[in-house]
Amino acid sequence: MRRDELYVAILGIAVGLAGVGALGGAFGLEISESIPFVTLTGTYVLWRSIVLLSAGGFYLAAARGGLAARPNQALVVMASAMLWIVAGTDLLGTLLGAIAGGSGVWIAPPGDVAAAFEPPYRPSLLAVPFTAIALRYLDGESADRRTANGQDDEPNADGERGPP
Repeated sequence: MRRDELYVAILGIAVGLAGVGALGGAFGLEISESIPFVTLTGTYVLWRSIVLLSAGGFYLAAARGGLAARPNQALVVMASAMLWIVAGTDLLGTLLGAIAGGSGVWIAPPGDVAAAFEPPYRPSLLAVPFTAIALRYLDGESADRRTANGQDDEPNADGERGPP
């Protein structure tokens, strides 16, 4: 197993477990008490848990299939994009919820807006920095056709490897 496959498998397990925890939070289990900087409650927690479970499953399927294959690379990119979308909506919801002031105030002071971004965080926000590996697979070239020196590793018409 390659290092990137191991990394994606561990990421898949972590994101899948976060999805299970969020699913438990959707049904009223008090899981977030044991992890102080993570929240597993809120609006659309059931939808978020389904996305986390799906992304974790996609990561595991890609790692099991081998990341040298282009379809498995696409699974990693798709799972990461799912997490980026959910984390983006979480950030936007937090920002827009903090901007509105109380009664008689149209816009909250900057300190109150900044305080809205304090912990606890949703699992998708915590997972986003670890999904940067998906950027590696966006170049349009399959990893099994690359070599260390950047030359094509597929045999050409003469059966020789390297440039035609």
